[in-house]
Amino acid sequence: MIDTAQALDRELADFDVLWASHAKQLRSYAASLLRSRDDADDLFMDTYLRARSNFHRMRHGFAQWAFTIMRNRWVDIVRSATSKPSIPLHTEYDCSDWALHYPDFTECHRDLVLAKMSQMDADIVSLRLDGFLLREIADLLSISEPAVKARLSRLEGKYGSVAA
Repeated sequence: MIDTAQALDRELADFDVLWASHAKQLRSYAASLLRSRDDADDLFMDTYLRARSNFHRMRHGFAQWAFTIMRNRWVDIVRSATSKPSIPLHTEYDCSDWALHYPDFTECHRDLVLAKMSQMDADIVSLRLDGFLLREIADLLSISEPAVKARLSRLEGKYGSVAA
């Protein structure tokens, strides 16, 4: 039992050394993602707590791993800030009931179409509709900008304009 506790202490000490060596860059990255200093500090601390509690899962490169945790957490924050009420999906769904909740029928149409897409495609379309630039979407989702363009083009051909 003592060996396990000592190993855990060593692991956490290793984490603290690695975190300290990258903390300045991570704090700057958080500040670049969020306008509010308080929000950036919250993101920084949330990343710290998530990284520390999952340090045993890290396999390669601490910096890349920590920045990925921060970026993923930021994407969660952005999505939750722009989320809309979800529409229950049924096999035969009538959007007219949702006209009271959505002044514009296209909101209902958009959510129904997004539900049919793969998670990656839905993420790309949602971020684009939220006003993100192609390069920002590519950075957030860790794919190339040409891949984002190609997916959007393919999706527009398949589903039509989701925004219209």
